[in-house]
Amino acid sequence: MVNARFDAAATSCVVAGAMLWVSLVDCKTFTSLAKANKADTIKDVFGIWWPAGKAFMVPALAISVASQLWAFAERKTKNYLLSAISLVSIGLYTGAVLKEDIARLRSSSNTDTCATVMSFCKLHHPRTGFALIAAFSSLYPLSPWSSSGK
Repeated sequence: MVNARFDAAATSCVVAGAMLWVSLVDCKTFTSLAKANKADTIKDVFGIWWPAGKAFMVPALAISVASQLWAFAERKTKNYLLSAISLVSIGLYTGAVLKEDIARLRSSSNTDTCATVMSFCKLHHPRTGFALIAAFSSLYPLSPWSSSGK
């Protein structure tokens, strides 16, 4: 049987895990490369990494938002709306704040790759915060402390 609450929690946790990985592993890798002045390596890796990550994250976000809305429709628990809003914020933030850094890192004419990747990594972390809010918001209704979890 399908369980909207479980699906909402699972999908938001997948997104949170992916964002945590970027913050704790990928950004550390990129900043280490930048500190070592390895601009060509950054360009090569980012050129593969960004399209692959986007190809995963866009459907993951869409499925997770849909799961949150489904759980809200089924349970009328506002945590799922908070989670959906937080997940949508990841996409909006990426487009509004990171768009320029992404375009520069994907461009072959970028002359300051190391500074751009440092900026990208610094500005990435709020997306992880949005993802964690989404995950905890959708997990809480499943907890024994929640009156909506029954």
